[in-house]
Amino acid sequence: MSTVEVNGERLNYIEQGNGPPLVLLHGIGADAGLWSGVIDRLGVEYAVRAFNFRGHGGSSCNGEILVSALADDIAAATAALGLEAFDLVG
Repeated sequence: MSTVEVNGERLNYIEQGNGPPLVLLHGIGADAGLWSGVIDRLGVEYAVRAFNFRGHGGSSCNGEILVSALADDIAAATAALGLEAFDLVG
């Protein structure tokens, strides 16, 4: 599992495949493992990144878990990884 540091948090994420970027987001209380059944298939056509939100799946939690904070984290993480445009699944 890879990590990216953003907004005072360390977010874990799964990275697999080549092609156009595809970002997968899990629901509150789950983690990126939710996508394990489809990442292999999606990785054939896409460069998949499945993030763990702060406080989920081993990602740090130094701030509050607010929807706005989670969105800011993902925006910062995708920017830090150089993803200017991507498809989003959640």
